[in-house]
Amino acid sequence: MATREEVTVHRRGGKDSTTFTLRLPRWPLLLGLRGRDPLVRTADRVEAMVLAVAIVVSLVTLPVAGAVGTALYDAKQARYSEQAAASTPVTATITAVPPASDGPHAATIAVPARWSVDGTEHTGLISATSSSDVGDPVDIWVDDHGTQVTAPVTTTRAAAEAVTAAILIWLAVSGAAAALYGVTRVMADRHRAARWQRGLERLIEQSDGQGRSRAQ
Repeated sequence: MATREEVTVHRRGGKDSTTFTLRLPRWPLLLGLRGRDPLVRTADRVEAMVLAVAIVVSLVTLPVAGAVGTALYDAKQARYSEQAAASTPVTATITAVPPASDGPHAATIAVPARWSVDGTEHTGLISATSSSDVGDPVDIWVDDHGTQVTAPVTTTRAAAEAVTAAILIWLAVSGAAAALYGVTRVMADRHRAARWQRGLERLIEQSDGQGRSRAQ
């Protein structure tokens, strides 16, 4: 597949400029690492090598990110399972509600309530909806001593956190490799364009010199 590159050459000693539109061949980048084709320049080989390294790094990162995600999932699942085993759901009963205010109403409010664990009654503030009333039941979580605790995290969250971490690791490494290749590609294109410019300038100078020799 061919691409088009425009190279502008300025004649020395004149004000006019000539624009050459050349069709330059594009070799598959990775083939630039093989063989001794004289048309494959050093910039092409460097670009191909960086691309190959970027692809390899991206592929190697996949199993590494998967292993990190698996280890993270095991650790998170074990911790969340321990938290779930150390807490028990009970039903608390609201004993009072704050008086209604004229200001904006929050979605949830803290209200006093009581609950019983193994025959022992406990009291404290719990979170309930703003429309709750005295005597309404509210499900809460407590520890072995009957003290209210936060609801345990489900193992589904452990899986989500592990997958997210694995994806972020792969994206970070692959993104860095892609950025390195992008910078290399820009520098290689500038180098190739500069070489074409110098070559065409020499060609025009030689043509002008031969023309003047014939005229003399």
